[in-house]
Amino acid sequence: FHDIARLNWINIRDGQIIYHRGKTHTEFIVKVTDKIQNILNHYIDSKKSEEDYIFPILESKAFTEQDYKQIHDKLKYFNKGLRQIGDEIGIEAHLTSYVARHTWATLADQKGADRRVIQKGLGHADLRTTTIYIDDIHVEKELERLNDDILK
Repeated sequence: FHDIARLNWINIRDGQIIYHRGKTHTEFIVKVTDKIQNILNHYIDSKKSEEDYIFPILESKAFTEQDYKQIHDKLKYFNKGLRQIGDEIGIEAHLTSYVARHTWATLADQKGADRRVIQKGLGHADLRTTTIYIDDIHVEKELERLNDDILK
């Protein structure tokens, strides 16, 4: 979410979003698909310059301590919206941006993606972190399944 907050229009070049992840300083390149383009089109009317933020999360370009608070507040609002969507469509899980991240990693792993690819997608500097992350997801799911079986 922090990286999304800091995306500028200048990060979009040649049909790709190119940026450096704040936490690990690794470069990310994401192809602008039709779905991503539709989202960008929603915000393009507010574009005044290439240096403008794409999304209305941050106000200043200086990136101060206040900006961290702004991002945190907007993330809370975002997660609240995810929970409302989940409630409306009958998902019992407490949806958050973290759950979305876990879901992406789980689906990629279930589809047989190489864990090094998942590592890159998650922005982990070390493959061991990705392995622990995915294994934790499997353990959580297995515990959930086991509890459901026991409570039947």
